[in-house]
Amino acid sequence: MVEDRVSRIAGGAVAKLDNEFIRILVYAPNILRITFSPDDSFWDQSPVVIAKPVKGGYTIEEHRDMLSISSRDVEARLDIGSGILRIRTYETFISDIARG
Repeated sequence: MVEDRVSRIAGGAVAKLDNEFIRILVYAPNILRITFSPDDSFWDQSPVVIAKPVKGGYTIEEHRDMLSISSRDVEARLDIGSGILRIRTYETFISDIARG
């Protein structure tokens, strides 16, 4: 079940996939920061990212093997079992990323 593999954190969530971890953070209603790591430690030092994750304005839902993080303008849906991450805005589809 997804509850065993997802940790809610400030600004988003971390999910354990088969061979890596993924962190999804909400930085604005239209901006998500998605990072992968071989373990549950994420490197947060970046010369180009100076913003901080927001404290609200998004929802996290967990159903079976699906994790969904959505804000007013964008949604990330992660299939924990397959590692497929889908990102979309509410007007247009952005990407379909297969990990694994």
